[in-house]
Amino acid sequence: MAVLVGDGVLGAASILSLPISPEGQDTITAVANFKKISAEDKAACPSLVITSVESGAQGLDLFRESASNAMKYEALWTEAGVGHINKWLRSNVLSRTEQGTTKAPVRNLIESVLRNAGAALQAAEYRDMKLSVEGGPSPLTVARLNQALAEWAQDAHEELQQQLEIAFVGEAWRQMNWWKLFWRVDDVGMLSSEMVARRFLPEAEKRLIFLAGRLQEAGVAGITAGGDKSVTYSGPAVPPLFPEGERVVATTSTETTTLETKGTWPAHIPFTRNYLQAETVPALQAMAQKLVLQSSTLAGATTALGGMSWLSGFGVYECGAIAALGIALSLRGLQTRWERARDFWEGEVREEGRKAIRATEASFAELLDSVSPEVPEDVALELEELKETKSALKRAEKALARLK
Repeated sequence: MAVLVGDGVLGAASILSLPISPEGQDTITAVANFKKISAEDKAACPSLVITSVESGAQGLDLFRESASNAMKYEALWTEAGVGHINKWLRSNVLSRTEQGTTKAPVRNLIESVLRNAGAALQAAEYRDMKLSVEGGPSPLTVARLNQALAEWAQDAHEELQQQLEIAFVGEAWRQMNWWKLFWRVDDVGMLSSEMVARRFLPEAEKRLIFLAGRLQEAGVAGITAGGDKSVTYSGPAVPPLFPEGERVVATTSTETTTLETKGTWPAHIPFTRNYLQAETVPALQAMAQKLVLQSSTLAGATTALGGMSWLSGFGVYECGAIAALGIALSLRGLQTRWERARDFWEGEVREEGRKAIRATEASFAELLDSVSPEVPEDVALELEELKETKSALKRAEKALARLK
């Protein structure tokens, strides 16, 4: 805690020019000393504690002369305004507050220590990053990036599992149950495509771009033909484009059958998402329409057969049994084949997501291994210490947030 004291108008002006935030008033207070205090002075400086040391000293002298001057002493002491400072000091040194909360000076001290620790960690990372930019990535930088890549892959797998679990038990997936296909068959493509767009690794893709930026910032780059540094990642293999009407000759060369994409960050996740929406969703839509048509055809055919049997002289019960059997078989076939198709598509989405994450991780790892294939033991120990320090800092911040 600190008390800033200014004497007279110039002292008050000097204190008012200091950058004292309102949040710091629990630990820092500003006092201006005047010989005479008026109501106008207090109204003009609401952020300052206005005191008069001369009035306080005069009151003490009168009280020391005689106890009969107690009334004059009280008036002068109140006019001096020293009681406000006394109250402020006592409120910040009590062992407990009235609300049972942490004292503001203690909280500010803890926050200051945590900020300084975080700033020291950032400074260490900045120094290492600066050396990386000037002379290429250091082993410590590569080790940190490898650790960040491992954390990204773990978070991406968790996100894939959680988001797809939400998607495949959500309202959109339930709207594609087999008994709803008769009136929702045309919505299968829209619903499944929306599920893929919203739930297929959206946050992992954002963190992926951020991680690619960290690699480029750290100086992990290749040299282009023009001599400029740029980071390029191997992307998914896609079929080559041929002019319309040109005949494709089968060959064993991978250069004519596949083309590896390049980009400033790995494009496996958006490519896989587009593949699911462009290839698997239309196939699921076509399967739904085909099953509904087959089921309706079988049910209609058996119903017509029952009607013809009734016209031929069979009884109502026999004809109804024929129609009911056909309808039951058609619905059973629709249920079995549609549930199998849904399970297959669900498994395909999950597997394609895992493949996209593994391919993205391999693309990053390939670039990092080309820069520094091995990490020295001392660098690994330093990285482990920094990791433990960051973990301890996060735990301390969470503990501080839980304090009242």
